[in-house]
Amino acid sequence: MQPTEHLPSDRSRREREFYDKHWNERQAIAGWEVDLAPVEGKERRPQNYFWSSWEHVRSLSPEGKSVLEMGCGLGHNSVRLAMLGANVWAFDISVAGIENSKQLAGKYGLADRIHFSVGDAEKMEYEDEFFDIVYGYGILHHVDVAKAALEVRRVLKRGGQGIFIEPIEWPLFEKIRNIPLFVKVLPKDGFKALPNVTEDERKLSEADQEVLRSTFPAVEFRKFYFLSRIATFIPSTEMFLQKVDYRLFKVLPFLKSYAAAAVIVVKK
Repeated sequence: MQPTEHLPSDRSRREREFYDKHWNERQAIAGWEVDLAPVEGKERRPQNYFWSSWEHVRSLSPEGKSVLEMGCGLGHNSVRLAMLGANVWAFDISVAGIENSKQLAGKYGLADRIHFSVGDAEKMEYEDEFFDIVYGYGILHHVDVAKAALEVRRVLKRGGQGIFIEPIEWPLFEKIRNIPLFVKVLPKDGFKALPNVTEDERKLSEADQEVLRSTFPAVEFRKFYFLSRIATFIPSTEMFLQKVDYRLFKVLPFLKSYAAAAVIVVKK
């Protein structure tokens, strides 16, 4: 099954232009190694949202199942899914990203196991109820959440699940962060000025989260990152602060309301 390209919006075209330029400016991307530790299951890091997402993927026994990666970037997660024995389809808005993904898959001997294509999360050209699992790392906050959610629900089989890692808003924090003085003192002038942040992407708002709740019969938000925000200023503290946050959320669960990220599990 080969999706056909569909770019319905100016937003999609801007995202493509940004990431084509972004990836083309980097050399030897296909030579990057894929860290397989998160999928091997030899250790647990429940305090880390990326590792937590893969623990959930493994719990779904993906071997032999049809799995879609939305917004595959350079293909690292697609390789991980294939290493778990899944039959993988993957798309990205960026032509350059897909070309590098194919090279990376070839490096690991998986060129025939992963079906890469250029595509759009808001209009996926896959059959209805085709996938057992949909995985997305930082994709929903780049797109129209309502449109993408409907597409995920459409392509998931009954009983299937989607797993997404996303930044989420804490409205008070965002208001403070956008005060001009704070924008000036934050690293690289704040979130919107980071080199890999596009014009259109936004953290998921409460309205976006409600869209997901209304689209799927079951939605779970597993919250991460509270004090870990400080690691923006002191990167060496990130692993320690993740562990602190994990323990704080267990003892004081109300603090999850102030979390900066979530692993979102949707079920059809």
